[in-house]
Amino acid sequence: MSTINTLFEQKGNIVKQMRDLTLKADKESRALSPEESVSFDKMDADLVAIDGTLERMERAKKLDTIEAPVLEKQDTAPSIEVATRKAWQDYLVRGERTSEKSLALIEKRGTAEQVVGTAGLGGYTVPTLLSNQLIEAMKAYGGVLSLVNIVDSPTGATYTMPKIDTTAQTGALITETTADSVQDLAFTTVSLGAYMFTSNIVKMSWEFLQDNIVGAEARLYDILAKRIGRSLAAYFTTGTGSAQPEGFVVGAGAAAVTTAGATSVTYAEIVDFIYSLNDAYKPNARLMFNNTTLKALRKFVDSTGRPLYDFDARSAFPDTINGIPFTIVHEMADYGTATNKFMAYGDLKQAFYVRRVMGDTLTVFREKYGDQRLNGYMLNSRWDSAVIEAPAVKIMAHHA
Repeated sequence: MSTINTLFEQKGNIVKQMRDLTLKADKESRALSPEESVSFDKMDADLVAIDGTLERMERAKKLDTIEAPVLEKQDTAPSIEVATRKAWQDYLVRGERTSEKSLALIEKRGTAEQVVGTAGLGGYTVPTLLSNQLIEAMKAYGGVLSLVNIVDSPTGATYTMPKIDTTAQTGALITETTADSVQDLAFTTVSLGAYMFTSNIVKMSWEFLQDNIVGAEARLYDILAKRIGRSLAAYFTTGTGSAQPEGFVVGAGAAAVTTAGATSVTYAEIVDFIYSLNDAYKPNARLMFNNTTLKALRKFVDSTGRPLYDFDARSAFPDTINGIPFTIVHEMADYGTATNKFMAYGDLKQAFYVRRVMGDTLTVFREKYGDQRLNGYMLNSRWDSAVIEAPAVKIMAHHA
């Protein structure tokens, strides 16, 4: 049996034992005993560990597609793509000291025309193929980045999009010869900018780069992408929209359901929350919360004693809450703290717009760390986000 099948079997056994505990207590109309609570929490911790392992295996599978370029010797003149990759690898090792021929194949950033505002750009634009690999690495990191559409724009100029909500509008039944009524559309707009994000500097030794350039390149992309990916995930979740991207939790507005308790939630409130989302958005909707909320939800049962958390070992990663798929978004607020917006439900592909400016910039610092025989690498990338269809995502919060 494969490792992944073994893990699923272990997960299924643990879930059954957890269900047996909660169902027994529910049938006897009592809370879990201290001993049962300790046992439940131990099994829950084991389940979280297994889920973490499965998630890492899934991410590793995705990252397998992010391959370093293979530089093959060719008898004929190399294609532009291969030549550009070679030039880029040369730049990673040599920085500004690379050959003029190689530098000519990659775009220099930092001219007067290319500097916007006070953001100082330097280095060279990452080739499109490698830039797309960075995006895939960010998505593989998980969370909110895996739920949104990322739309590229060629420049960082302010981008204005129309906003409209037609969910409450309907047609009408009319009689013969009756004139049609006018029902105008109410448009508003949202503007997206291009905020600069940085990976900060990663250092690699000259010896390591010269001896392991292909492997080092792939590892470098992964490190830089994950650093920016973690930062983006936080802003795309809870960013204020003022001098920074707007997160979907903020852009969704006031909570659709506020719990009666400041640190708890009831099954009835969860049902109300699920039904607060218009059916038009439910086909691709997901619940979103962090691990503290998931831990609490795993202990919930519905009015018939059936656990809300469901797991089917016959499918890959099929976990649901009350039959609804969910995604762990680590950047969301914790369950159990007053006023926290701890759960979301909706279709972020419809609700949320993420804009990236094409042309991520990688700068090599060679002289800066030359006395240590190190190269420094810094990735800069420009992004913005905003909720453009607020009814497509709903928020649940604790009472103050």
